[in-house]
Amino acid sequence: MKEKYSVKAYKIRLRALTDFCVSANQDAVLESSDYIIHDKYAYIIDSKAVFNMLKDGIISERDLEDVKEFLKNNPEYLEKYFKTRRLELARNYKNMLSINRFWRYLDVKENEVTENYAVPASTIKGILKTGFLSFFLEDVEYVYARGQKARLNLKSLKVNNAQARIDNTQSLFKTFESREDFQKGLKVFYATQGSWKEKGYLDEIRVAEDGFDSIEHDLFRTIKCLDAVCKEGSFIVKKVKRLSRANNRSVLPRYFELAQKGSIFVGKVQVSVPHDGEPLSSLSFLYEDSNYIEDLNVMDICIEGLKIYSKKLVKAEEKFFAQKIGSLNSQSQNFYNDLWSECERGNIIIKIGKSGIHAKSFMSFDSNNLEKNDFFPYTINIDDENKLPIGWVKLEIEEE
Repeated sequence: MKEKYSVKAYKIRLRALTDFCVSANQDAVLESSDYIIHDKYAYIIDSKAVFNMLKDGIISERDLEDVKEFLKNNPEYLEKYFKTRRLELARNYKNMLSINRFWRYLDVKENEVTENYAVPASTIKGILKTGFLSFFLEDVEYVYARGQKARLNLKSLKVNNAQARIDNTQSLFKTFESREDFQKGLKVFYATQGSWKEKGYLDEIRVAEDGFDSIEHDLFRTIKCLDAVCKEGSFIVKKVKRLSRANNRSVLPRYFELAQKGSIFVGKVQVSVPHDGEPLSSLSFLYEDSNYIEDLNVMDICIEGLKIYSKKLVKAEEKFFAQKIGSLNSQSQNFYNDLWSECERGNIIIKIGKSGIHAKSFMSFDSNNLEKNDFFPYTINIDDENKLPIGWVKLEIEEE
């Protein structure tokens, strides 16, 4: 039987412009009881290595009651038995409580198991969804509420030139008054049952009885993201400080395992494409009466939206950072000038991972707060060594 669909593949490349940390697995945090610091390394106390020490007669069963104490008194065994389970430290920290590890996946080949550093597929897909929505956004409004815990709530969303840009969408675009309405509205925004019927894709998309399925099963169900695996670079544990707008002071430092500046991660995105050549996720039906490209598809919109998002993000953080430290010095001003130059050249410059709330929201689209001198509450993670924000990466997407 002739295949109905083929796959269009895109290469994803993430280049670290600053150190950054993406953490998504269950053992993401190492507590102080899990490791020993010796010289410039934190050695993770691995049960398999401890068993090998017992088997080799290095320790006795009595020593198992306090393996850490034994290793502190006999550090020469750390390199021999725990070398593959060590983390490099930026300096010899003396008071480390916990370490937030970078995301890894296990690769099992024959009897050998290795850990590979990567940016998970879920993060890649989240970035693409952010770009998709940013393409259409004009303005949002957040509300900051104080209670037992500070919280940030999305109050409203305004779509960019909705009536002019998209045909027959009066019921699709409105101000969403709550987070639930916002999420529900996204489903409406992504695709309508009628539009899919017009393209003849209703059976393949499997739209739910109410006309809309989850985001994963609407447009983005045709997109499969693979992990972006580290191909070049190194990882180091650093002290990171979080600056908070809420209390106008630094909170307790934390320790992150960071991909260092210049590290490169490579992954792939696959989009299902019918054999007639038109992407299954095409949004051309939204642009029939406009000047936009007819075959504009989800990936095109994601890319263009991320360029819009990049410029918003750089300018918003630059303003916050300048307010936070009083004024930008030459180092920090050059830092943001370089980021902006990349944006001006049409590149995608974004923040990912454990870098602060700005990277996980559309706060940079909140023009009302941005116009204020003391604008929205915001946290930002700073490298304690160079005193600059972490989390900035350059994203490149090209069709293979």
